[in-house]
Amino acid sequence: RLGFKVMIFLIVFAGLLYAVKRRVWENLH
Repeated sequence: RLGFKVMIFLIVFAGLLYAVKRRVWENLH
């Protein structure tokens, strides 16, 4: 199932993006 793998990848990618964004915002303020 390709769709299942893509879904997991998107969730992981979104989580990483959120973590990086949060860290950057903490550094700015």
